[in-house]
Amino acid sequence: MSAKKIRPMDPESILNTLEHISQAIDAMTAVVGELRDYLDEHWDVVEVPAVALEPEELELAELAGEERTVH
Repeated sequence: MSAKKIRPMDPESILNTLEHISQAIDAMTAVVGELRDYLDEHWDVVEVPAVALEPEELELAELAGEERTVH
């Protein structure tokens, strides 16, 4: 296994890297905020089962619910 060579970073590179990380965190925070807003607006429409279901089980439960719907 080869050993990695660690090279010292100059302060400008460190500050630049930290700025990029900060921008990425800001972008992710904005996305999370938008998702929260979306869920707040649409949460009443979504029925959440009392028990956590696997995706396949959830799909089957939704299909069973549609079959029981009277039009």
